[in-house]
Amino acid sequence: MEPDSILTHRVATRIVGDPLEELLVADRLHNARALHVVAVIVCLAAGLVSVPLGMLATVLYDLGSIDEVNANDALTVSGAVLGLAGGLLAGLLWANRMNAAARKQAARPSGPSRILFLAGTFWGVVCGIVATLILHGGLMVASAQFRWDAAVAGLIFAIPTGAVLGLVFGVVWWFMTRKPPEAALPPASQQDGP
Repeated sequence: MEPDSILTHRVATRIVGDPLEELLVADRLHNARALHVVAVIVCLAAGLVSVPLGMLATVLYDLGSIDEVNANDALTVSGAVLGLAGGLLAGLLWANRMNAAARKQAARPSGPSRILFLAGTFWGVVCGIVATLILHGGLMVASAQFRWDAAVAGLIFAIPTGAVLGLVFGVVWWFMTRKPPEAALPPASQQDGP
């Protein structure tokens, strides 16, 4: 290869990735299709958990009597929609980061380790914070109120919720990416040879 083509190959490999390495990693991630299903379930779970939390968060922005809270349906709908959007985005972000962590772990000769539990929990917390900031940022705009205390109250819900969901799906992610057990050898009495 000429120097220009070597440089072009290195740049393309860095941008796109090495196809051979991708094949080797994909071979080690034997349940790659199942991981797509888990990613969809994570997104749906994050979205479904975030809808009622988004509706609950609107109470912090009404600050009136309970009758006024019930009458302000537009803000409640905004909370539900923002909660759903933040939850879905958080689920996508979590699945993306866990996919990257699993691919890095799959490159190890022994396969993915239980560090994926910790990674799932960490990214669950980060994604919970992101979803909360999306929700409360949108509610601040919709209600025309700057309420940092409401955002902090939201984080009190988001951090443990993200940690629990992240840990549960981190365990599932690890289970789906670990190597399949090797086929058991037949007993020595049934093997051919001396």
